Amino acid sequence: MIVRGMVVPGLGIAGTIFGVPTANLKLEQPITLASGVYLGRTSWQGTAYPSIICYGADGADKFEVHILNMTLCLTAQTLNVEIGDKVSEMINESNVDVLRAKILADVEKAKSLLGLK
Repeated sequence: MIVRGMVVPGLGIAGTIFGVPTANLKLEQPITLASGVYLGRTSWQGTAYPSIICYGADGADKFEVHILNMTLCLTAQTLNVEIGDKVSEMINESNVDVLRAKILADVEKAKSLLGLK
């Protein structure tokens, strides 16, 4: 499945607290996708970047993309995102350290599955 959306400002929590900055997308079309963490490829300005996707955080229709091994300023840009295999389930966790460990483990698993360092 490929989705398209514009990057909108988020709270900045993923980047500042977890060290995993995300692009929050306002999707052009609604999607039917189970909440979870997925592998992905994010296309911007003719280049496709390996990514990890978080969909459905806090039970919302929230779609966030973290481009692996890259930092780009994408606010107000339109991205195409190909959604791949599911990496893990979402967790509802109030303990920041537990949540950080889960997020970082998901990123490392995604890198391993995609053959990245």
